[in-house]
Amino acid sequence: MSSKATEFLIVANNANLKEQFINVCAELSFNCDFANSFDQALIKIDSTLYRYIFIDLEDKNLKTLQILEWLQTRHVYSKVGIIFDQSYPQKFIEAANLGATEFIGRHDLDIKWLKGKLSFFIKHFNAQESLKSHTYLDKDSNSLSWIGVNPQTRFSFEKAKAYSNLPIPILIKGEPGSGKSTLAKIISNQHPSIHFDLINIPEYEQKETIFNAIKETLNNYQQNTSESIQLSLCIEHIDLLHLEVQEVLAEYFTTRHLDINLFDKDGNRTELKIMLQLIGSTSKNLDKFVIQNKFRADLTLLLKQNQIDLLPLRERKEDIPFLVEHFLNQTNEKIKYFSKDAMATLHNYTWSHNVSGLASTIKETLKVSTEPMITSRDLPPKILQQSFYTQSLNDETLSDFSYNDAKKKVLNKFNRSYIIELLSRSDNNLTVAAEKAGMDRSNFKKIIKKYGLSK
Repeated sequence: MSSKATEFLIVANNANLKEQFINVCAELSFNCDFANSFDQALIKIDSTLYRYIFIDLEDKNLKTLQILEWLQTRHVYSKVGIIFDQSYPQKFIEAANLGATEFIGRHDLDIKWLKGKLSFFIKHFNAQESLKSHTYLDKDSNSLSWIGVNPQTRFSFEKAKAYSNLPIPILIKGEPGSGKSTLAKIISNQHPSIHFDLINIPEYEQKETIFNAIKETLNNYQQNTSESIQLSLCIEHIDLLHLEVQEVLAEYFTTRHLDINLFDKDGNRTELKIMLQLIGSTSKNLDKFVIQNKFRADLTLLLKQNQIDLLPLRERKEDIPFLVEHFLNQTNEKIKYFSKDAMATLHNYTWSHNVSGLASTIKETLKVSTEPMITSRDLPPKILQQSFYTQSLNDETLSDFSYNDAKKKVLNKFNRSYIIELLSRSDNNLTVAAEKAGMDRSNFKKIIKKYGLSK
């Protein structure tokens, strides 16, 4: 097998299509190969490395779906794409899409468009390959120390750093509060950036708001450069993006042209090469929005090529101590620290609001804590209730009581359960149990006496 990869393999019988690819690849100095049949395609794939394999759906005799199925069963180096026409049966296109990661629409297949498309594919492929050298570079980096030790989360942040200088579309996917906006800032902090949360912008105002902001930002920065500028467009809740804005962005990442008029301080029109980086974040499944005709399929595919998935906090609880320390360091309460029982309480909570929920809990706890050490007594009742309070109190709910009474009842139950279990695990040794609880022996003994528990 060839050690150097050929850029493209085009599986097609259409003579005009072949000619277009030949002309564009020659102009771009890309190596382009062709196969006219299913058997010929398999032979070429087996003997040559291809960065991209594009299969034309027009000729059903090529057994398109069979080729895609065959490629899915093998670990191939190539990315697989399809060439299709919008007039083809929808079910056929959907079936082909299951095995493809890229696409070229026949209705847009002109030389200028194809040139931009193929150039983007190769740049994107090279960027993806470069990520392999970034994996876990910063295991001990101070800039990432607060993230924690979860391998998937560490890799997500390393991946974000690798993307920071690439003018590509990026999708950050994760539950609400999982850190999507923080990650977007990490990616975009090397360049001028604009941030929008579409939850706060009416749909009918989105296009004007977004592109006026882009224009204003570019006009401000063009004073310092005469050639090109990379601009990061960060959009939270991108699933709410207006279809007209989607169309403009999808076209840009196909043609690399953004139709915005820029003027210098004297009012003269200027030419500035714009390298746009789109960072969209969502907790939704964009594929469902595509089915509902609320999101463009082409923009979805572009975004998903560079997708970063963030774990919910309940799946990375080993990182809670690191996050707690990080949030404490952001305050002026430098002497505050969490006891072992308080940390255990945080660990047992499910965190439906993820990292943002943890940050809010720490902020709320600091308001009521008067001692340097924060214990479970200082935590909000809702945290204690879910972590340790699992049975009803004589068929009464906590909402039947005042805040202070509810907290007292939960703490009483927690303290008794916690001490009983701690003594059991310490073989009823007060010194050992007190040390595990992060308390001195005399105070721990007072608590035992208070709740009528013998050692």
